[in-house]
Amino acid sequence: MSSQYFGAEVVNFYDSYRTAEFVYLASTSLILYDYLSTFDSEVDLFWFRKITGATALFFAARYTTLLYVLLSLVNFSISREISDEYFPSCDMLLKAYVVVQTCQYIPWAAFAGMRAYALSKRWTIFLVILVLSLSPFAVNFVYFRSLAIPVLARSGLIIADLGLVLVTWRSVAFGPLRTVFGRQSFTSIMLWNGIIYAMVLLVLNIFVLSFSLASIFGTEGASYLIDFSEPLTYILITRFLLQLQQANKHNVKLASDHPLHLSLGDNSPSFARVLGSIGATIMPEDT
Repeated sequence: MSSQYFGAEVVNFYDSYRTAEFVYLASTSLILYDYLSTFDSEVDLFWFRKITGATALFFAARYTTLLYVLLSLVNFSISREISDEYFPSCDMLLKAYVVVQTCQYIPWAAFAGMRAYALSKRWTIFLVILVLSLSPFAVNFVYFRSLAIPVLARSGLIIADLGLVLVTWRSVAFGPLRTVFGRQSFTSIMLWNGIIYAMVLLVLNIFVLSFSLASIFGTEGASYLIDFSEPLTYILITRFLLQLQQANKHNVKLASDHPLHLSLGDNSPSFARVLGSIGATIMPEDT
């Protein structure tokens, strides 16, 4: 009887392992496909242009994730070949993989904070969105077995995404951009895309939190869906940055009286130059 139980456990473990391999390869392939399909746009929009905050943010978000994919592929191949032996170099490689995976959240959080500031012009909102978006970065460096910590990390992201949706919607509905949003312009397109992207990220993080709770309480297969959350977040943010840069490429004007022209003072450089396409928009009369 015990041998039958042991055999069933081995079969279940092997089946789960094979499923995890398939999910991992699928999520990795999604990132690589997105990179290859948008590489020409990256070269055209970022490689030979003036370096701004948007440029630095795009490259940080893009290549931190690609480095993570590279390290994960190396770890994946090594784990299949020498799983029964221990090598210090493999341990260091695994630590590097975990660090890079966690550091993905830094440019994502910076993007959320900069976008919130570009729309609200308030440093307090920028800091709140930034800190909440960095919650996974903080807790992922802590080895946890408690349910409270992953819930806290994902809850921070959900609140940050909700805040970004509200800030964008407030700028459109009640702010100086409300007259622009109703027109068929690059400005309205970018604002509308901003709302859509923020809402998609919000819904995604709500689903991830739900599936995390389900996997902790023993729902089989729920944790596999979580593996797609980081690739989808990466794709949404980098594609939005590409769209912003594409819109900014078309005769962008940042007049001092424009709603998204962010001046820090008479003697300070415009923060819009630092934000680049994140803080830029197209004047209505040019569309």
